[in-house]
Amino acid sequence: MRCGKARKMLGSYIDGELSVAESAMIRSHLDGCDACRGIHERMESLDSLLRTAAGPAAPGHLTERILEHIDARKAGLTVPLPAGRWYTAPRRWAAAAIFLLGLAVGAWMGLDSFYPSSDARPVETSDWAASYMIDTLTEAPGGSLPLSYLTVSRETYLDGESR
Repeated sequence: MRCGKARKMLGSYIDGELSVAESAMIRSHLDGCDACRGIHERMESLDSLLRTAAGPAAPGHLTERILEHIDARKAGLTVPLPAGRWYTAPRRWAAAAIFLLGLAVGAWMGLDSFYPSSDARPVETSDWAASYMIDTLTEAPGGSLPLSYLTVSRETYLDGESR
């Protein structure tokens, strides 16, 4: 048996799900292959660790509720969902309607970016700050980062224009 096939079957081997013949083939492969034997030992130790670990305890009333639901289903009765569940049909329809309404409003608001109005024209100005729409920064306090940016930008703009 090749290592790839043996490794695929190791989980089933550890769980005891293989036939007697398949288990014998895996056992003989593990006897002759150190790599697969190491993987098998790690998988067995993990399996034993998981089997001994205590899981979270189920709530005390869970068993009774499950048995009640089973009995009701056997009797042909429908069991109402607990109050407060949002996945009832009217709430699902309401959630879908709100989602579609939001999608439609977003599409309507975004139409201007794809189809600008006919009176929209580029702004023509000789003021360099207004052309980049950063004229709001011209009133920046002295020594601030925006004022430094404006100073460097103005000098770069004027140098480019004079050349």
